[in-house]
Amino acid sequence: MKISVVTVCYNAEDSIEKTLNSVLCQTYPDIELIVIDGGSVDSTPGIIEKYRDNIRVLVSEKDRGIYDAMNKGISHAGGDLLIFMNSGDCFYSPETLEKAVCSMKNSKAMLFYGDINVIEENGVNWVKTFRDTDKITLTSNCLCHQAVFYRKELFQKIGNYDENYPICADHELNLRALIKYNLRAQYIPVIVCNFTMGGYSTSRKNIKNTSLEVRRIALIHYGKFRCKLLRLIIYTLRNISGRKVKTVLRRVITGILGLNL
Repeated sequence: MKISVVTVCYNAEDSIEKTLNSVLCQTYPDIELIVIDGGSVDSTPGIIEKYRDNIRVLVSEKDRGIYDAMNKGISHAGGDLLIFMNSGDCFYSPETLEKAVCSMKNSKAMLFYGDINVIEENGVNWVKTFRDTDKITLTSNCLCHQAVFYRKELFQKIGNYDENYPICADHELNLRALIKYNLRAQYIPVIVCNFTMGGYSTSRKNIKNTSLEVRRIALIHYGKFRCKLLRLIIYTLRNISGRKVKTVLRRVITGILGLNL
C-alpha cells in the first residue's frame, strides 16, 4: 500500500526542514513525498532543493491559499492513501506510518483517523485521542487533518477541498464524506502526529472565526433541526455525572440514531 505524503508550504524556512526529515525518516518503505510550495521568496526553495532526490513531485508557484495547494497535491498523488503533513507538522515517531498501515489491514474504510500529541505554546504536551469520535462530536469539533488518512478513491467520489472555507475546508470535506456520502471511517489506535497549538486555526486571532466556520459547515451537512437536537444531546451528556454512565449512554444514543462513524 503506497502512501502519498503531501506537504504544503509558503515562506517556511524555519519549519520546512523539520517536516521533510519527519517524512523521510519513516520506517515504512512505500512512501512518495509531494511538496507544493506557494512560490516562497525566502530560503524555503533552497532548503527543499537539498531534498530534491527524495521528492517525487515538486510544484512551486503562486496559489490561492492552503486548500488550493492541498488540492494540487491530490491531483499529483499516486498513492493508495493520502495524508497531509504541511510545513511545521511532524509525524509522532519514525514508526508512525508502519503502525498506521498495520492498523488498516483488511479494512474497507475510506477514511482513517488516529490520535495526536498536542504541544502547548508553553511546551507542555499531552495526547488527545479521537477514539470516541462520532457524528455527534463532529457538529462542533474537528478531526485533526494531520492525523487523517484518505483513500485516493475518496476524492474521486466526493471531490476535493472546498476553497469557500478558508479555515476549515478539511472539516467540510470530512462531513461531506461521512454525512452526505455516508462513507465509512475507522479509528486507528496510533498517535499520528505532533500538533503544535497556535497554528492558523487554533491561534487566538482566528479561534472565533474557526468556531463560526465549523458551525456553518455543520448547518449545511446536518441541517438546522438536527444540529439543534445534537447540541441538546451534547449539553445533556455534559451534565450527567459518572464517566462510565456517560460513555454507555452516548454509545446507546449514537447507535439508535445511526450516528457512529
